[in-house]
Amino acid sequence: MEKEEVVVKIMMQVINFAANELKHVDEDYKNKLQGLDEVIQWKVGDIAYYVEIKGGEIKGAFGTAPSPSFTFEFKDAEAALGMFSGQLDISDISKLGDKLKIIGDAKKIQELSFILLSVQENLGGLV
Repeated sequence: MEKEEVVVKIMMQVINFAANELKHVDEDYKNKLQGLDEVIQWKVGDIAYYVEIKGGEIKGAFGTAPSPSFTFEFKDAEAALGMFSGQLDISDISKLGDKLKIIGDAKKIQELSFILLSVQENLGGLV
């Protein structure tokens, strides 16, 4: 496994943990999570990770979700790390071109972008 792939796996888990913990310190964020019932699938090369958002909780696991709400398929780790770290704004993912394939409802992705943006904002340069 390449170093970038290891970093992707670490970042997926850090983002998942931070996304769930933010509800304890940000009431607006917590309220936005309420009522959501979504599954986000991330695929980066051979790495598959999914996040379930339900009942105000966010839980992630390695593997493939049976029926995700939408899927991000990154061609390589570099592209994924750009998005995870905030170097590439999730609202401008068109800049990735053929490095990212999105399967699912684009409107729903925009609605849920607050999760990754909140993590990036609160963790600063750590992600």
